[in-house]
Amino acid sequence: MKAVGRNLKAVREESYNAWKMGGVPYPVMSRKEEFEYCRGKYPQIPKTMLLKDHAVSIGVQFTDLAWRKFDGMTQCKQRRAAIFQKDKMGVASDLALPLDFLFSDGTTVLVCIAPDERDPYIIDYIDGRFWLTADGDVYEEVHFPLKPQYYGKKTSKGAFMDHVGLVTNVRNIHIIPFHHCHFFTEGVQCRFCDMDYCTRLKLKLGTVGTFNVRINVEDTYEMMYEALKEEGRYKHCFLTGGSDPRADFQEEFDFHLALIKAVTRAAQDHGADGFSTWPIMSPVRKDQMKQLQDAGAVGFGTFFEIWGKEKWERMCPGKAKYLGWDEWIKRTLDAVEVFGKGNVHCSFVAGTELMYGYNDMEEAVADTLAGHEFLLQNGCSLGDTILTIEPGTDLYNTGQTEPPLEFYCMLDLGRTELIRKYGIIGKMCWYDTMPYSLNADITRLL
Repeated sequence: MKAVGRNLKAVREESYNAWKMGGVPYPVMSRKEEFEYCRGKYPQIPKTMLLKDHAVSIGVQFTDLAWRKFDGMTQCKQRRAAIFQKDKMGVASDLALPLDFLFSDGTTVLVCIAPDERDPYIIDYIDGRFWLTADGDVYEEVHFPLKPQYYGKKTSKGAFMDHVGLVTNVRNIHIIPFHHCHFFTEGVQCRFCDMDYCTRLKLKLGTVGTFNVRINVEDTYEMMYEALKEEGRYKHCFLTGGSDPRADFQEEFDFHLALIKAVTRAAQDHGADGFSTWPIMSPVRKDQMKQLQDAGAVGFGTFFEIWGKEKWERMCPGKAKYLGWDEWIKRTLDAVEVFGKGNVHCSFVAGTELMYGYNDMEEAVADTLAGHEFLLQNGCSLGDTILTIEPGTDLYNTGQTEPPLEFYCMLDLGRTELIRKYGIIGKMCWYDTMPYSLNADITRLL
C-alpha cells in the first residue's frame, strides 16, 4: 500500500525544533530514544500504557508474515466500517485491518498503520504468537479481540450488522449515525478531522458492500438485539458520528433520539439490565437532554476537542459558527443538571494544543489542565483521543506532525491527579471499552 506522499521525517524534525520545553527547543529523538527517555523520566506510567500512547501517535506496521496470519484469523475482529482512517496512508484499501489489539494486562491499543518514515512499531509473528517489536527488541505480546457473533450477519434490509455498530475493545458497541459531517459541506470542519475524506475512500471500494453513510433505525434495533444474544459481553454502547448543525442541530437530535429508543427497545426485549447508552454529539438544549434521558440515555458526551475560546474557534470553525464557545459550555453544564455528576463526558483530541496556539509544551499542558479542572469542578468527566494526523485534514495539508511522547506523559499524569482530586471517573471511558487514549487506562491506577 503506497502512502500519500510527504517527507514525514523532515516534517517531524521541523516541528520538534519549533517546540520548546522550559524555553529550550525540544530535541529530535528516534522512536527508540524517545520511548526510553520517557520510560526513565516517568516511571509511574506503566510500560504498556506508555507503549499505547506511542504506538497510537506514531503508528505501527505488520510484517508480511503477521499480515498473512492475521488475515487468516477469521475469528478475529476487523474494522471495515470505522469512522476515521487511522492509517496515515490516504488511499482506498480493503485490507483486513484490525481495529485494535490488547496487551496481556488488558491495555487496548488502537491500530494506526504508518509508513516507514514514521519509524513505527512493528507487529511480528514469532513462534506462533504476535508481538510488538522494533529495532530488534520485543516489547509486549499482542492479542487480537475475537469477532463478535453478530459480525457478518445482515439485517432484514440487507445491511451488514458490523457496519451498523462495531465493537471497540471487547465490551463497547460503537454506533455511527452519520459517516458525514455537515461542517465539511461548508468547509468549516475541525482542522484535524478526516471523516468525510475517509467516507469517500470507503465509497470507492467495491468490496464495501452495504456500507451506508447514514444508518437505519430499524437496522440499529436488529443489530443490537442480535448483539445482546452474547449475554453479558457488552457493557454499553455510545453513538457518535458527524454533526448536522442546521436548525439548531434539530435533525441531529431527532435522529439520535430515534436511535437511542431503538437501542433501549432492544435491551428491554432482551432483559439486558445494566446495559447503558451514551450519545456523544453536539450539546443540545436542556429540554432535549431530558428527552434523550427519557428515551434511555444514561449519560451524555460532547467533544470539546481543545480548550480555550480562541484556539477552539480556530481549530473548530464549524462549532464556533453554529453554536459558539459560551453556549457550548452552557449546554454542557446544563447536561450535568439533567444526567448528574460524572455522567457528562467531555472529550478532547490531545495534542491539538501544539498545532495552533502554543510552542511551549509545559504551557500547553498547564492551560489544558486548567480547562479540565473547570469541567471537573462542574461535575463533568474527562476523556481524550490521541491526535493522529491523517491525509485529507488541514493539519496534514499544512505540514503538522504529532507531539512528542513527553507531551502525553505530562498531560496524562496531570489529568490523573485532577481526577484523583475531584473523584470523578467517567463511567463511559474505561479501559475495557476505549482503545483511543491513555486516559481510559491510567484511571485503573486511581
